[in-house]
Amino acid sequence: MKNVERLTLQLAIALFDERLRAVTMGIMIFSLRSLLILSALGVVFVVSGCASTKKTWYKPGMTPDEWAVDSATCRSRARRLAEDDLALQPAPSAGGIDQAAGYNALMRQHSAKRNYESLYRSCLQRRGYKFITPKPVGTAKA
Repeated sequence: MKNVERLTLQLAIALFDERLRAVTMGIMIFSLRSLLILSALGVVFVVSGCASTKKTWYKPGMTPDEWAVDSATCRSRARRLAEDDLALQPAPSAGGIDQAAGYNALMRQHSAKRNYESLYRSCLQRRGYKFITPKPVGTAKA
């Protein structure tokens, strides 16, 4: 009788194991499918969001040649001023071991880039340009 009870118990455990495995696989497949759908939706939202927020510099009556000259002039001026500002920043000391030297160098580069972008933007604004989001082509006012 003990053998029959043992076999019955083993059969019950095996059936429970199979059902549990089927349920677990179903949940995993559902979770994977949901994850893929959510990921695809996320990509769609990110791409559509980026596409609609592209900004550009605009000045009423500007020609492409005027834009090229103004942009190049402002880039050159901003680069020169940003480099001058970077040169005026105190350099790290040469003595001892500086554990944060790499980090500090990266932060100085980042600050210089932000300074350059700010100087470039200011230069264009002084010349009458505005940074705008253009309206999509084909949208006419009623």
